[in-house]
Amino acid sequence: MSTYATILLIMFLPTFLLSFLARTKFVPKFMSRASNLLIPIIAFVLWDIAFTQIGVWQFAHKHVHESRLMGLPLEEILFFPVVAFSMLFVYELLRQRLKGQLNFLTQRRVFYLSVLFFAIGILTHERLYTSVVLLAASGVVFWAGYTQIKIVSSKAFVLTLLVSFVPFMIFNGLLTSIPVVTYDSIYNLNFRMGSIPVEDFVYSLTFLIWIMTAYENQ
Repeated sequence: MSTYATILLIMFLPTFLLSFLARTKFVPKFMSRASNLLIPIIAFVLWDIAFTQIGVWQFAHKHVHESRLMGLPLEEILFFPVVAFSMLFVYELLRQRLKGQLNFLTQRRVFYLSVLFFAIGILTHERLYTSVVLLAASGVVFWAGYTQIKIVSSKAFVLTLLVSFVPFMIFNGLLTSIPVVTYDSIYNLNFRMGSIPVEDFVYSLTFLIWIMTAYENQ
């Protein structure tokens, strides 16, 4: 088993086992809504394929399986459904325990955040990864804020995003420190938190916001 596959298994197995023990009936709910997740997952896989081919990031051959899809390792493709399953399980747990909205997350403030991401994305147009991830975040945040404000302002939604930073720092930290994946600094700001490019935090949040709102739209 490759290094990347081992990391994925460690990421997936605890939540998979807990999903059968918790009283959320999460697995059948997840399966019934899995088709909702196809568009964001496919979009991010295509994004990964494009950036791998351009050279924004590369995967170490000795740490991934030899099977590839247009240059993308099999493990990287599996990464997205694994993260979706794990974090949606956390979301379901929190949603059962937390009720109500966070009043400070209004449509206007979400709009301001979208504008901020957009402005930074334009200003960093010479850094491909930085610019694209911020423009993508701007679009997803704008859409979520104006069409799904009740979802994104819920306590469970916001807390899930905050909680996601813990496994993100652990597992993305492993991927970037071993390293399984390396980045060409000409495409990003070359500013890191530990071994993780700062752009990866926005990348992760964008994916999770899209996944969670798609999941809620039955």
